[in-house]
Amino acid sequence: MDMHEREFSVLGMSCANCARAVERALRAVPGVSRAQVDIARETVRVEGDPDRTQFGLLARAVERAGYRLLPPDALRAESARRLAVRREAIRLAAGAALAGPLALVAMARDFGLAPALAGPAWIWVMAVLATPVQFWVGAEHYRIAWRSLRLRAAGMDLLVALGSSAAYFSSLPALIWPERFHPMFEAGAVIIVLVRLGKFLEARARGAASAALRQMMEMMPRRALRLQPDGNTTEVEASELRPGDRVVIRPGERVAADGVILSGESALDESPLTGESEPAERGPGEAVFAGSVNGPGALTVEVRAAGEQARLGQIARRLAAAQGSRAPIQKLADRVAAVFVPVIAGVALATLAGWAAAGSPGEGLIRAVAVLVVACPCALGLATPVAMTVAMGRGAEMGVLFRRAESLEALAKVDLLLSDKTGTLTLGRPRLIEVVPLARAESEALRLAAALERHSSHPFAQALVAAAQERGLEIPSAEEARERAGFGIAGRVGGAPVELARGIAGGAGDGDRMESDRARALLASGASAVTLTVEGRPAAMFFLGDTPNPTARAALERLSRFGIELRILTGDRLAAARATAQELGVPFEAELFPEDKLDRVRAYQRAGRRVAMLGDGINDGPALAAADAGIALGAGTDLAKEAAEVTVAQRDLAAVVRAVALARATLRVVRQNLFWAFFYNLLLVPLAAGAFAPIPGLPQWLSHLHPALAALAMSLSSLTVVGNALRLRRFRSSGF
Repeated sequence: MDMHEREFSVLGMSCANCARAVERALRAVPGVSRAQVDIARETVRVEGDPDRTQFGLLARAVERAGYRLLPPDALRAESARRLAVRREAIRLAAGAALAGPLALVAMARDFGLAPALAGPAWIWVMAVLATPVQFWVGAEHYRIAWRSLRLRAAGMDLLVALGSSAAYFSSLPALIWPERFHPMFEAGAVIIVLVRLGKFLEARARGAASAALRQMMEMMPRRALRLQPDGNTTEVEASELRPGDRVVIRPGERVAADGVILSGESALDESPLTGESEPAERGPGEAVFAGSVNGPGALTVEVRAAGEQARLGQIARRLAAAQGSRAPIQKLADRVAAVFVPVIAGVALATLAGWAAAGSPGEGLIRAVAVLVVACPCALGLATPVAMTVAMGRGAEMGVLFRRAESLEALAKVDLLLSDKTGTLTLGRPRLIEVVPLARAESEALRLAAALERHSSHPFAQALVAAAQERGLEIPSAEEARERAGFGIAGRVGGAPVELARGIAGGAGDGDRMESDRARALLASGASAVTLTVEGRPAAMFFLGDTPNPTARAALERLSRFGIELRILTGDRLAAARATAQELGVPFEAELFPEDKLDRVRAYQRAGRRVAMLGDGINDGPALAAADAGIALGAGTDLAKEAAEVTVAQRDLAAVVRAVALARATLRVVRQNLFWAFFYNLLLVPLAAGAFAPIPGLPQWLSHLHPALAALAMSLSSLTVVGNALRLRRFRSSGF
């Protein structure tokens, strides 16, 4: 069976039990193999047989659970969400307009400020004000509570419905026997309005949690200028672009698709992809990416990928999938939330029975209502996912992509970083270190070498040509240039046979002790040698070395302060690895095969270490996949990125430090949220039940928690958790 995964938006969820109700409803649909809710983003990812899980079937299943499923169209989903927020604002304003006077009347009556308000007529006025609040403003609580009971996934809505209903219905006898019963219409109305206000503010705050993903989607241009064969341009939908199309990017416009520049030069802002604020200079033959902002020059670009296939689209898709995943630290909260409502209902019944047995049934009812309302499963359900969502969005803004929430948690716990050398601790770009002239002068030898190497794409060839150009040398033409795999390149320059070969040619430098010693010293330092031969005689030796990553030393010092140990695992030559390791002052192992790196990772894990692997090449793939946190750096190979749990867009070790710092800050926020969620319920539920009432000398607010105050406390609890998580949007890694 061909399984297909889709993501939908869901309206109406407020807590972890709501998420369980949606998941349970969707899993009951034939053909659905998996359903996972991301409550922070109000989305659900559904995997199943596409022929048996049409949107209509899924939407009806979710509707039966009391929620609304939106189609997988980001713009329509956002529009529907905004409409729902506006409707909620109207309902909330009406509820406040009714509950406000109701609460004032009750306060004036209870505090003796207006004795006339205690009369039977005013009780009827209170009932009239309370009824629309109870059954119109609070209708959603009843609807979701009933349907969640049918799915055995009761949540916060059931507690609010029970608590407010107890206050409302216990007040009805006062309409007939005002002298025998004390009305609490204001309690039920205020409970509903405060809870709805809290959910309204929380929804807006949760919207901010996924702002990074929305901003990323908005960076994809809607329109593009397609270049026609006759040279004219036509404005088309960006979604219509196909590989091979040619588009014109005017100054100041966003690039509509990934592609290669055919003509024009400009500086582009690529910060949506890399997090790098400096504009990138680009010219003919170089790649540009969708979402980048063009600078002062007009460009003609040949499309290579567009829409969801463009790099920005892939990043957005990966970010959405990551934000929808669950971290292991969330499991405890999920287990508690699963039994939370039945336990709280039991505590409320015990409270009512206990106070009734003590001769105060009226007091028992008030306290039971307070217990139902003050208990907050929402804070437990939101403690982890909101923080993870915000952190992964902030990471994407900084050029760091986490594959899933588990990746972020794993990186936060790392204590050992195993790193490849080439392309990570070094830039993987050879540079000319020194020329040892033999039969030709240094500049002449470099001119001849560059003449041949212009015909090669080898990294050493590019380094020699770049060195000649930097020195302003005139590079002559070469004839009959031909590469020999694994050996070098040969040809004719000015009619003379010229050859370049790896290593030191036989006899090179034997006649001059100083030249020979210098060559050995350079080789011992990790440099690679290329010998130039002209007319059969060694003319010069070129020594090349990798370019050190300029951020490596500072980054390693910062990681060390985090308590993370670094070791180098490389397939490079022993001398080259030793040179880099000595420069950075870290242990190393060299000349390792991919399976050797994998063995080292597993050995450290068996020893109890939390291992991160940093690499960018095919040979790093197995180790990246096996590590607790695999990190692919910069423009690494597709295999490395696929195997890694974390991808850093820049070839910059400072970005790795920022990723670790962000992961640790996130785990710290999650732990704070979980502590608050558990502490709040452990303190406020006994307080609402009256457990502290027998203690003499306690202030009234500690011995008697009014249901309205309980509703306010419950709303503030959720807002506290969300607000604490939103601090991660301002995350900065000091020093980087």
